[in-house]
Parts: sequence; structure tokens; C-alpha cells
Amino acid sequence: MQGQRFWIAGGRKLPDSSIEHILDDVETERFNHDGAVRVTTGPLGTEIKWSVFSPCFGSLYYAIKWLPAASLPIVLRFYLSGWFEETCFTVAEAVNRIEQVIAKSELHLTKRTFVEEFDPKGKMLPPMLQKIWQEHTILPENSVDCVYEEQSRKFRVDRIGAQSTIAKLYGMSPVSYACKSGNSYDEVVSEAYTHVLRSGKPRYDHVLAALRMPDNVVHWVPYQRIVVPRENSEHLMSVSVVAEIAKIEISLI
Repeated sequence: MQGQRFWIAGGRKLPDSSIEHILDDVETERFNHDGAVRVTTGPLGTEIKWSVFSPCFGSLYYAIKWLPAASLPIVLRFYLSGWFEETCFTVAEAVNRIEQVIAKSELHLTKRTFVEEFDPKGKMLPPMLQKIWQEHTILPENSVDCVYEEQSRKFRVDRIGAQSTIAKLYGMSPVSYACKSGNSYDEVVSEAYTHVLRSGKPRYDHVLAALRMPDNVVHWVPYQRIVVPRENSEHLMSVSVVAEIAKIEISLI
């Protein structure tokens, strides 16, 4: 996002000269230690960025008063055990959301992955997931296959479709962060695979997970997924998963 950038700290806007040539490590210190809020605004919209656990209340209230001058839409990017990103299309919506986050600033997350099963009736499924649920057909390029291994008693990523969400975020490597078995993310998201194999029926979930991206930055990623039992020529227990980044009905803050 190109345009004007300024910092707010201690409840006031800092001189523009104070942020020239700022380095990433200095920026991190400003967010976490100083409680600073960074504002970037231009013709494409506005970004407000801060760390929730820092002493940032005064600076956020300054930002709220300034928001009527902001270009729309307004992207709120805040750190809480990973970066959240939310887009607001009106000033009132942005103000309300910032105030909600301030009100829950003492929240400490004990988990980094949340999964909830839903009945797709009445839900806003992404078009591809809607088609899969209605037609019971999954294209290999959009899905990821996971095989259950008796020895480890865990599911292993067996194949990654070139157009799958994992491929778009991490590439085709079966050992990327999102594909590794045994970590907390894997343990939570793979619980559904066993239920699908036992029932023999597809399952529709909303998922919110703090994922370490290839650039080593942790982001909270919301996505919807469909898990289906997969027929395997080798008679292995396996499932196919199709996921799409989308709005979910899991709210942490």
C-alpha cells in the first residue's frame, strides 16, 4: 500500500522525521515495547497496525479520532500470538472493531488452532466448496490427500494438489509447516479425519489457525474446508481435504 505513513505513540502523532529509514527490528520494538500504532494511508485505502498486548490504548484512541480522514477500506492488522488482518469498509465499522479489540486486550490464547464443524445449510460457502458439497466431486488439483499410518498412528500428507490452498501458501513440499505431522496444528486439524473415516460421510468445518508462513511470520488464517473419505487402490485409510480461505464463524477477539 503506497502513500503517507506515520506513527502514533504515547497518544500523539510522532514527527514524520522520526520514522525515516526504520528497520524491521526497530519497528517490532516500537509495536511491542513502545505501544506504537502505525498508520499507512493512500488511494487504495488505510492500514492501522499495532500489537494488542503493548501499552497502545492512548495511541489507538488517537487513531480512532483520526479515522474520519482515512481512505477506505480500512485494514486492521494486529498482533495476538500471530497477526490478525481484518478489512472494514466504513469508518464506523473500523472504530467499533478497534474498541472491541481494546475491550478484550487482556485475552491470552492457550490454543493456536480452532476447528468447528457446521451444517453447510445456511452458511456462506466459497463457490468451489459449495459445488463439492452439492456434486460430491473433488478435483485432484484442488485437494490434499492424507493417509493414516498404523505405525505412527498419525495422518501423513500423501499428495498436494497444485491449485490447493496449501500449495498456494507453502508450495508443493509435503514437509512444509502446514504438512508436518505431530505438531499442535496437525493434531487439531486431523482429529476430523478419523471421524470422517468412521462415518464414511463428508464433513464441513471452519478453521482458524496461527500458521508460520514461509517468511517465518505467524499469521492467523481463517478457512473453510470439506473433508471426505477417499477410496484408495492400496486399501489405505485416507481422506481428501479441500480448503479455501474465507470468512468463518469462529471469533476469538
